[in-house]
Amino acid sequence: MLMLKICNQIQRCLIKLTARRPVTPSPCPPLTLSPLWPSLLLVVTLTACAVPRPTIKIALVAPFEGRHRDLGYGVFPGFRETLQKQIKAGGVGHYQIEFVAYNDSGDPAYAERIAHNVVIDPQVVLVIGHLRADSTLAALPVYTEANLPLLAMGLAPNTLPASHPLVFADNGTIEAVTQRAINAIAQDLRTNPKPTRQGVAKTLANN
Repeated sequence: MLMLKICNQIQRCLIKLTARRPVTPSPCPPLTLSPLWPSLLLVVTLTACAVPRPTIKIALVAPFEGRHRDLGYGVFPGFRETLQKQIKAGGVGHYQIEFVAYNDSGDPAYAERIAHNVVIDPQVVLVIGHLRADSTLAALPVYTEANLPLLAMGLAPNTLPASHPLVFADNGTIEAVTQRAINAIAQDLRTNPKPTRQGVAKTLANN
């Protein structure tokens, strides 16, 4: 019906403009829009103005291949489910939260290489891993250089360097450790507009 009205109005304009004797054409009548149009325009405007939320990530580094793969697959479901609940709850502050998992095969040399891949992602603000002492210690210098805090799981007492500012031993359940990571990020956001690796590390040190 709307298209028919538009066509009729255009046709009347064309008849006036193509008459043989000169005339002073009157303005074409304004188009009458359906009541639906304001709603459609509002939807388009809101969509165009929507701003994507920034993203932060928590990384899990563990053996998912090789003879120690049971360690990685033993913790991954709890890690994923805890973060998915937070994602469904709206993320952390005004940030979306994502999780990434890396395989280090339980091998110290490979763990060091994987750590380099983790630290180059600026959205990763915290690492949980590596579930083995030798691979954790091999990766630690890489995290230290990048100021990336590590929640170290599955390690015997006194395995890690004492009073390291970026390493926090935690032998709780994976759900509890992951929630601790989320809480640290949330607390950092209460005092800073953007979570940083240094800010999250400071929060973990104080809790």
